[in-house]
Amino acid sequence: MVALRTAATLAYALPSVRIRVGSADRFLVEVRRPPLPPGLPLIAPCPFRRTVAAAHERWSAGERLTFLGLPADRPPTVETLVDEGDLALPADLYRVALGTDWLHLFATALPVKRCRSAAAGTGGVGFHRDVATDITLVHRACAAGDLVASHQAIDDLVGVLGRCLTEELADSLPATR
Repeated sequence: MVALRTAATLAYALPSVRIRVGSADRFLVEVRRPPLPPGLPLIAPCPFRRTVAAAHERWSAGERLTFLGLPADRPPTVETLVDEGDLALPADLYRVALGTDWLHLFATALPVKRCRSAAAGTGGVGFHRDVATDITLVHRACAAGDLVASHQAIDDLVGVLGRCLTEELADSLPATR
């Protein structure tokens, strides 16, 4: 469910992000901004986000869900695509053009307070919590084309991402006595 929540948040927040959802053997749907070409299984980011947010609420309440007819024990595969000129970096870190800036970011299920703690000492980092999907975007901007600032933003965010992933892993481990 986290992968779908993350994908819904990214597609909704960033105009250049597209999402492909499928299974090991078939393509199910692509999430992209209009205009949507006819004939393909496509959905715009807003209704996809609303659907994923509603499913997250039901999942959190204990209901077991399936996605577009997939068996309950087979979660969908989620692929994040960016427009030409944008970057999808390892560990789901992205650099996308936004106006005259490059926005570097990653998504996490951690709340903003814990993301701020993970980013302590790293300047210029911002946070946006999508309440509907329960996902936080951690970001840092620089002027588009400034490769030195971009590399620094990426290096800094990789450190923050590592600390956030450590927190997420700790949250998923069973408590020990």
